Amino acid sequence: MSGALSKIGSTVGNVAGTASGVLSTAKSLTGTLSNAVGMLNGSVGAMGGLANLSGLGGMTSLIASTLAEASFRGVTFSMPASEDEVGRRVVQMFFPGVDDFALQDMGELDGPIHIRGLICGDDYVYRAGLMRAALATKGPATLVHPWWGELKVRLIGEPARIGFDESRQGIATLEMTVVREPKGANSRQASGFLDSLTKLLNAADDMLDTATSVMRQVLSPLLIGVSLARSVENSVAQVGAMFSGLITSTSEPISTACATPLTVLSLGIALPAKNTGTTFADAVTDALVAVPVAIANAVLPVPIAAVGSAQITSETGSNGMFAPASVTTSDYLGQLTAQGAGGSVTLAPTPAAGTALLIAAAKGCVAIGTKLATTPGGSAALSITLVAAVACVTQAIATAAAITFANTQEALSTRDALVAALDGLSNAVVAAGAITTGDGIAPAGIADLFSAIQTTRAAVYADISEQLGRLPSIVAVQVPVEMNPWLLAYALAGDTTENVVPMLNDMMTRNTILTPAVIPAGTLYVLEQGT
Repeated sequence: MSGALSKIGSTVGNVAGTASGVLSTAKSLTGTLSNAVGMLNGSVGAMGGLANLSGLGGMTSLIASTLAEASFRGVTFSMPASEDEVGRRVVQMFFPGVDDFALQDMGELDGPIHIRGLICGDDYVYRAGLMRAALATKGPATLVHPWWGELKVRLIGEPARIGFDESRQGIATLEMTVVREPKGANSRQASGFLDSLTKLLNAADDMLDTATSVMRQVLSPLLIGVSLARSVENSVAQVGAMFSGLITSTSEPISTACATPLTVLSLGIALPAKNTGTTFADAVTDALVAVPVAIANAVLPVPIAAVGSAQITSETGSNGMFAPASVTTSDYLGQLTAQGAGGSVTLAPTPAAGTALLIAAAKGCVAIGTKLATTPGGSAALSITLVAAVACVTQAIATAAAITFANTQEALSTRDALVAALDGLSNAVVAAGAITTGDGIAPAGIADLFSAIQTTRAAVYADISEQLGRLPSIVAVQVPVEMNPWLLAYALAGDTTENVVPMLNDMMTRNTILTPAVIPAGTLYVLEQGT
């Protein structure tokens, strides 16, 4: 172990030794932590026995709270020391028989970051196991650095090290070397090698990650106060009730998929005796996000991730196996509005229905947070419910990506609905940022969330606009007198049977013509035919 870590370990020991009069008894492990440690036996092995703290007890958490807090892939740790390598990549060149040398500047050096950390607390073995899994995960990681902020990094050089020492129970050491993900490479990839759908799904994924970070910052106090606890309880309960009300009018596959996450919301999230790390914040986030994810998974034709890397599916769309082609996202949004006004409608498990349902749920979450924020002690509710609203919109983006639009009007109505939902999120973020007193003061991450929402908004426009040029429009045709639909279909589509039959079917369905033998005089809406 390095000298710096040795000194810190000695300090912890000295403090623990002199604090016996203040801390009369050491904290024992909770049942939850014991179960978690048992789950880690496969990766931590015999070291799980060290979780029975004999000397330090809760003192390690006190020490941890005084050190710089950091996290790697969401796993928190203390970072007492960090060193960056920075400068220019200068190559020194020598030549035979010449004493002088030449220098070649190869550009900026944004070198590695050497990190020495500590994982402290009663649950240090459990969190060390989480860190071990995080370090073994492939791809770039999010590092929350106490001095440099949030960074996208990759592990390089020597393997990371997690150390245990029987003489320092309650503390695990961590050493790793990371390098910042090159920004130039990312921007080139985003601009040239990713299609619009992948960019959109990546933007939605980043938005949800940022919202998760906001929740962690809101619920970061070591001791959850009464007003903050009430905000969590009321937010979870009312969001759960709102979800239940919406899902009552859905068909069986959606209601069945949402049954378990709705039960979790109805039971509430137990407050921890001591709020160390991000366990409590993540539990609240998971509970709020579970219902939107269940809705998305229930309406997508194939089991793909609700938000993740783009995947191509061959059987999608509002004209798939569950509903007629005439039912669009805008239709479902209108039906949901009627339902709110006292009407009743059953939503089929289609991507279009799921999109409309999730957009309605997002609006409901924002409305709940806005109302709770005005109640005494409820100022944090707006930030908490905002995370649930973001989850709904991200899943709505995923389900909208599975819709096969029949015409430009359907695509435009879906785009406008998604953009309106994102604008509602933006307004809620601004409102949350305006809170300057009480427990609900907006965390620093709220600005990042606003930026992520705007990025996603632009990606929605880009993706759907790319499809508009390939879709036909709906045009109005004036029918002067009653006539046979076949005659009109031949007049509009030509005398090719393969064009006439689809035209006839769409015309009858789109205009809800109940007497297929006769088309009445008036205005008829049909798909524009290509030249």
